Amino acid sequence: MAIAQKTFNDYLDDAKEMAYEVSKVTDRIERERMIPPEITNQMKDRGLFRLLMPRSLDGAELDHPSFLRLVFEFGKADASVGWCFNQNNVFATNSTRLPEKASREIWTDWRNVVTNGPPTRDTLATPVDGGYRLTGRWNFSSGSPHATWLAALTPIKDSIPSEIRVLLIPKNKATMIDTWDVHGLRGTGSHGFEVNDLFVPGHLSYNQSDTPREPGSLYKINTTLFFCSGFATVALGAARTALDAAVEMSTSKIPTNAPGQVTLRDMGTVQRQIGQAEAIWGAARAYLH
Repeated sequence: MAIAQKTFNDYLDDAKEMAYEVSKVTDRIERERMIPPEITNQMKDRGLFRLLMPRSLDGAELDHPSFLRLVFEFGKADASVGWCFNQNNVFATNSTRLPEKASREIWTDWRNVVTNGPPTRDTLATPVDGGYRLTGRWNFSSGSPHATWLAALTPIKDSIPSEIRVLLIPKNKATMIDTWDVHGLRGTGSHGFEVNDLFVPGHLSYNQSDTPREPGSLYKINTTLFFCSGFATVALGAARTALDAAVEMSTSKIPTNAPGQVTLRDMGTVQRQIGQAEAIWGAARAYLH
């Protein structure tokens, strides 16, 4: 189904279906430190990485609250998947800051996904005829295993006043560095990448302060707010799953040495703790949404 024909309910159905598939491979995601390609390819083909892109670029241009509902579904299934889902979608809003030629070059193919990460101190782009020569290293690039393009934030040499730009490069022109061996959010595959004296055409760059081309209200939202509200929603989804698991376990688990073989569910202290946790979770949801 083409993006233009899909409604929010279509996307919600897609998100729930894919989240269910994700829930069946969470151990694999943790073990392999990435989202399986058969999952990410389906997400790409369903347009689930184009949700915040403008309609002019064949994006869904969902409103922000609706997008967060979809983030929540993935966050419930697996926090790493929810994190990448948010990260890759929010970054795609920068398609409205790039020259339209560049945006179409990158995002016309639905299977193209861009990831980004903060630079080290040694990154630098040198202006040359037609673009820049880029050298440096970047880390924490969430979703890098399924990404096809990389965004490199870098200072521009000898710029007056000093300027920092984002340069877009095909992943196959960079060296990926396996750095993401951590305890939490292992499945995000937030590895590093580096390039050495790589030519980047000028049209594949933008300044983060550039005004979006699109007039829609979605693109008036600060990018940092986009990222933060989405990541908070991932945490909300993961917490919901944890609470549901605790409640389910309490119906049958009998603590060692419990008087009268009482289940956790029937213990006053547990009821109080679960109730407090539910209240905190509900307050966070109400505040966020």
